[in-house]
Amino acid sequence: MARFRRRRGDPPPTKQEVQLGMWDSLGRHISGMVRRVAAPDPAQPAFVVLCCVLMLFVLGLLMQASHAATTQGLGGYGETVIQQFRFRAAALVCLLMGLRLGPQTFQRVIPHLFAVSLALLLAVWIPGLANPENGAHRWIKIFDFSVQPSEIARVALVLWTADRCSRMGDSLMSSRSTILPVVGMGMFTCMLVFLEPDLGGSLVLMSCFFVTLWVGGVSAKKALYPFIFLGGGVAMLAFMANSYVRDRISTFLSGGENAQVIWSGGIMGEGLGQGLHRRDGFIHQESDYVFSLVGEELGLVGMLMVIGLFACIAWFGLRMVLAIPDRFRALSAFGLLLCVLLPTLVHMMVAVGLAPHKGMTLPFISHGGTSLVMSSLACGLALGAARSSRTADATTRSRWNSPDHIPKSR
Repeated sequence: MARFRRRRGDPPPTKQEVQLGMWDSLGRHISGMVRRVAAPDPAQPAFVVLCCVLMLFVLGLLMQASHAATTQGLGGYGETVIQQFRFRAAALVCLLMGLRLGPQTFQRVIPHLFAVSLALLLAVWIPGLANPENGAHRWIKIFDFSVQPSEIARVALVLWTADRCSRMGDSLMSSRSTILPVVGMGMFTCMLVFLEPDLGGSLVLMSCFFVTLWVGGVSAKKALYPFIFLGGGVAMLAFMANSYVRDRISTFLSGGENAQVIWSGGIMGEGLGQGLHRRDGFIHQESDYVFSLVGEELGLVGMLMVIGLFACIAWFGLRMVLAIPDRFRALSAFGLLLCVLLPTLVHMMVAVGLAPHKGMTLPFISHGGTSLVMSSLACGLALGAARSSRTADATTRSRWNSPDHIPKSR
């Protein structure tokens, strides 16, 4: 140790050395990487994201029409196709409306929108509004339309989190007294979804909330550590309390097979309308297992095409987010795209047998009104954040010298 001692007459050290922790080092590496992938203009990657979403729209309509062609009669087929056209027309309107307005248009009323989403989550237990199915209270009936409030709450919670992070300065974000109410409100929303019961939906919602909170500048100790602890606790509680959760996990761990995740399409697939499994009466293949339907009818080529389109949304969406100069718009766009990409990842992993069975739709392709409309609205708002940033002045555009919406090391 003597050689590390300062000798008399040696100059004092000019800079105090600090050893970085794991999360601090990870944060610095991320900050360095994101500077290299940011696009010069957010409108360029936003256009690619929009084209990918529209291509998924068309592919989804083809898959739904193909599924209905062999599972329903002539009258049912026409009704299903018309219904899909209506759903996708409404989703397209929401996509274009979000693109035109952007999240900043609703920033003042975001707390009110979040309160409405919480009210809808509570309405799944109110007789007359609730529309329970298979013992789960996940839907409500509004004007003869079945609505899933958890899909609305996911978008509302992300927008509310982005708004809170943009309004709090660094001093408030590092204070436990100001972060705890935000974390508490997010966990309350996740608990309402968990009690429906919807374990997978609550974990996805929790992931979107805590990751958006961390990207917004909250330290890992106040964002990621609680997520790991609470997420593990929720999963353990669901495993002990629900028999169907135990059965699904046991089937997955034991290597058991589920016919709904088996596809036999080969490289090029059996062709549209030629899938065999859905003719045997397998349920929910057009919604919860539509990726396996893509593999059966379009083969490995179709699956890789779908994966490629979502990968393009993830990559160019990241470049778009990093090019947006405003903190609220950038954080909102990140969280909204995460709301779409995370369920996509879960659905694909379930469909190919890499995760326990979970009923989760594939955005833009699966049958489902609420998920399709909210996924389109989320992407539209994210693209609207990039569109509005083009009107920023030159001084605001040069903020990449000091980015304020990149995860900061603490």
